[in-house]
Formats: sequence, structure tokens, C-alpha cells
Amino acid sequence: MHTTSLSETAIKILEEKEVNDRNFLDLSQKEFEHHEMKLRLAKKLAKFARLKNTDKIPLFSLQTHEIQESNKHFKYCMAEILVRLKNYDTLVIDSLEAMRNEYVVTILHIAINIIRDSTREELSTRPEYEIINDDSTGQVDFAIKKAENLICVIEDKSE
Repeated sequence: MHTTSLSETAIKILEEKEVNDRNFLDLSQKEFEHHEMKLRLAKKLAKFARLKNTDKIPLFSLQTHEIQESNKHFKYCMAEILVRLKNYDTLVIDSLEAMRNEYVVTILHIAINIIRDSTREELSTRPEYEIINDDSTGQVDFAIKKAENLICVIEDKSE
């Protein structure tokens, strides 16, 4: 049984046309029409995808934590970033994803170490983690887990 507000007929059409996973949420009305769906159904699916793409994001309050420049993890992070900047000469928006990910990974691991030290919680990261559940399915660039519970997913965005 599906937990969406789509009819069984609409879901069957999506399955037949192999429109699935995270790609579904990115499709526009024209793209649904390209899959030979009738205008009314294409409009409904496009609206559904737009709504589902935003209403599943949980609200949270931003929490800040001041990190002292003397923090050993912060010092290590800054040294790593400076080495990369020296080797790559620059980092701009148009940089390759692999290049950007090196910075992201450095900052991510340092942040986890700082959190681990201050909270005594055991956290771990999983690169290229596959998420499969009722609300969403797909691969994310990084996942942060506390014990076996997924607590955060991270996607590289170049914009």
C-alpha cells in the first residue's frame, strides 16, 4: 500500500514508465508529458513532486558552538585546508566536485571530532551512503550516523 496521495493508476503509470527514485522529485510537467502522460496527470504529478520535495524537510533550530582557535581539531583542519589551497592554487565555484569534496570531507571529519569531544557521543560517517526508506530512496554524498541511527545526510551542491 502506498502512503502517497496519488491514485493506484498514477503509481502504476510511473512504474511502467520507470519514473522512480529521487529523479521523480526533479521532474517538471513537460518531462511528465514526455513520458506520454496526459496533461491532467502530468500537472498533478508535477505538483505532487514539488510538494513532496519540500514538505519532508524537518524544521530545526540552528545551534552554534564556538570553536577556539587553540582547539587541536580546528588547528588540524586549517592546516589541511591551507595545504590543499597551496597545492590546488585556488578553490572556486566551478572547481571539480572531487576537488570540492576534499574540503568538505576535511571539514566534515573535523566537525565530527569536535562534536564527539564535546558531547561524548559516538558518531561515524558513511560516504556515498544508500538510503532506502518509505519517504525517500537514493544515494547521498555523506551520511552521519549515531550508533545505527541516521542523523544527517549531506549532498554536495556547487551553487
